[in-house]
Amino acid sequence: MKRLLQSLAAGSIALGIVLIAGSAWAGYKMEIDENKWISLGVGVRSQAGVNENASGDQDWGTDFNIAVRPYISGSVHENIKFEANLDSGGGNVQLLDGIVKFEFSELLNVWGGRMLPPTDRANFSGPYFLNTWEFPGVAHKYPAIYAGRDTGAVAFGQINGGQFKYQLGLFQGNADANNPSVNARVVLNLLDPEPGYYNSSTYFGEKDILALGATINHQKNGSGGGSDFTGWNIDLLFEKSFGDLGAAMIDAAYYGYDNDGEAADLSGDFSRADGESFYVTAGWYLPGEFGCAGLKGQVQPHARYQEFANDAGNDESRWDVGINWYIMQQNAKFVLTYSNADNGTDDDIEGVNLGFQLQF
Repeated sequence: MKRLLQSLAAGSIALGIVLIAGSAWAGYKMEIDENKWISLGVGVRSQAGVNENASGDQDWGTDFNIAVRPYISGSVHENIKFEANLDSGGGNVQLLDGIVKFEFSELLNVWGGRMLPPTDRANFSGPYFLNTWEFPGVAHKYPAIYAGRDTGAVAFGQINGGQFKYQLGLFQGNADANNPSVNARVVLNLLDPEPGYYNSSTYFGEKDILALGATINHQKNGSGGGSDFTGWNIDLLFEKSFGDLGAAMIDAAYYGYDNDGEAADLSGDFSRADGESFYVTAGWYLPGEFGCAGLKGQVQPHARYQEFANDAGNDESRWDVGINWYIMQQNAKFVLTYSNADNGTDDDIEGVNLGFQLQF
């Protein structure tokens, strides 16, 4: 086991150094004028680990995967922009985002296409801008087409540079429902603002954040069994620098899901059962930078606990304990994580994973 972990770590670090060395060739932006431009980028996530078999029989196996996300964005007019992103997760190339953006002012903007609908902070951050490696899939149970995305339209705006934000959208949700999924979200930032439609789950101690968010998601006949689906959540992000002592981070959310009891019986898909869930993440940025051979960055030990108590009777929970090493914040980072999950039907499932992420 020790030799295997050492091999996994060495391989992932070597890949990371190669990717960083080639970073000068990755970014590109072509400008015609200030209102007409196109930008190209890429995101890469590689993971190597050892994980216990899902059957809980103590049989450990290796887990290697890599995902690539080409990013394309641009502007054709002062008020008209677009975004088109792909994803190779799962071995197949998928449309991630395809958005036409009509941006008029701070108070009102309208986007249409495939995008992240207004749900929780974790989904708006996505795995590429989280404060952990894995998405909180135990707690987050909102419906999606792919990778948290849905197809529809959203109107949104902000006050005072993002001190207060609202988002209201109509999306496909469950395609068999024949009714739109209605999503609404509000965010209040009591300290530094967070501008724009998206957010992050950490600001590396560079901002003092106390953000409170609330979301409601409803679709008539959206449960999949003919009944209505309603989901809601409240979430919080607190992050504050303490100078030479480092910076604290707390990220938490609480969810409720109501399918009128029908989804618990749909092909054994307990993940869509009625119930409530939550997660709490805590971390601390150590003061200074750590590293060697010209690679130095912030170090953040962190821990996250998730739980889903559902009416189907098979509660789920998961611990993740790890260390983030941010070389260039979310543009280049390593994450070493130990996880322990209980899926409600088997013994605890353990895993140790080392992930590397690069973005331009």
